[in-house]
Formats: sequence, structure tokens, C-alpha cells
Amino acid sequence: MDMKDLENKAKDVLPDDDTAKKAGEAIREHTPDGADVTVAKAEQWVKDHNQD
Repeated sequence: MDMKDLENKAKDVLPDDDTAKKAGEAIREHTPDGADVTVAKAEQWVKDHNQD
């Protein structure tokens, strides 16, 4: 297994942008307002690291 294989496996583990957005919306519905910033950062991280 070379580095390219490991990189491809890592990409497969990341959820797609739509999944991250839906999860973020569901989390925001059930958490206090202060959690919004953390959830938004997590959503943005997924978008930044997905290479569509």
C-alpha cells in the first residue's frame, strides 16, 4: 500500500458536503445556540477537505 492508496482511503472516509450540511442542521436543531459555531466550523472543515 503506497501513500496514494492511503490518501484515497482517507478521502473515502470523509462525508460529502451534502451529508455534512444535513448533519450540521440536525445537530443545530437539538443543541444550545453556543454550539452553532463549532458545528459550522466542522461543516466548513469537511467542505475544505473534500476535493470534488
